[in-house]
Amino acid sequence: MCRWLRRHYPLRHKATVRVLPPTSLPGLCGEMEFSDAKKPRICIRIAQSSDEVMLETLIEEYAHAIRHECGVPVLNEHDHLFWAIYGHITMHYRGGE
Repeated sequence: MCRWLRRHYPLRHKATVRVLPPTSLPGLCGEMEFSDAKKPRICIRIAQSSDEVMLETLIEEYAHAIRHECGVPVLNEHDHLFWAIYGHITMHYRGGE
C-alpha cells in the first residue's frame, strides 16, 4: 500500500511510514507528524492491528500528509479539503475512478 500511495500520490517532502506496537500509540490507530525543521519531513506511525485497520489508517494518515502539503493553512485537521483528499484516494484505491 505504501508503494501504491507513493506512486499515485507522491509527496514533496521525505516521508517515512512505521508500524509500531499498539502500546506506542495508546488510543490511536495512527498519526502523522510534520517536522518543520531545516529539512521538512513527514512521519506516519501506524499502530499494529488487523491488516484492514492498518490499511485504512495508512490511507487516512497519508491524506493528512497530502493535505498538509497543499499550501492552504490547516485550521482543522479534518476539514473539507482533508475529506476530499481522503475520499479521492479511497475511491481510486477501491477502483471507483
